[in-house]
Amino acid sequence: MAVVDTDAANDGDPGGLFASYLGTKARRPERDFTAFRAGEIVLPGGVLVPWDPAGPAGPAAPESDATVGLPAGRYPVWLRVEEDRRGDNQVVLVVVPFGAKPATSWADEQGGRRGGAGLIRSGLLCLGTDGTSLRLGERMLALARPEIDRRGWREPDVGELCDKALAGTEPIEPVPGAFRKGWHVLADPGTGGEAVGLLTGARFGRQVVGHDDRGAPAAYVLDLTV
Repeated sequence: MAVVDTDAANDGDPGGLFASYLGTKARRPERDFTAFRAGEIVLPGGVLVPWDPAGPAGPAAPESDATVGLPAGRYPVWLRVEEDRRGDNQVVLVVVPFGAKPATSWADEQGGRRGGAGLIRSGLLCLGTDGTSLRLGERMLALARPEIDRRGWREPDVGELCDKALAGTEPIEPVPGAFRKGWHVLADPGTGGEAVGLLTGARFGRQVVGHDDRGAPAAYVLDLTV
């Protein structure tokens, strides 16, 4: 059963967006989920970047895992959230639609790669653009740290990685309940839009772009089911 979060704008068709992509995946059973509209992302140069702010590249968004060639503009970010075995919320799909035309074909933009580090090291994956700042990555990590600790990722050095990435930064005011839904949104002053933080455990996911019947980009997907 699908539920659309009533606290967020519910324009568009999140169920249709998710089904369009998931229909390309063999034998994934249907699960209950909640759809959230997690703000809007602005792409000044048509670039989307998922990154771990405690990874080797540091809190700034690196270029190595960027998806390029997307249409510049302001777009909604839809999240499909399911419960994991512990009852915690887990984002399994991120969809950024670029217009009203549906995707008729999907292309893997990363060839199955899982990011420059191989795996997410902190348990936090941020989604921003080439204008997303170093400071934003640091703030996202600081806000996620209490929930990362609560969920108890099995990687023994997660706390040390977070501490190292945040060393020397200014204290950041905590936000009660941040990331309890499995995600959090921060304003991105570098672009005038927003950046989204996702608790993914060790999964980097796979970036996929859907194209419409004329070959133009119709949607971006970050697939965290892989």
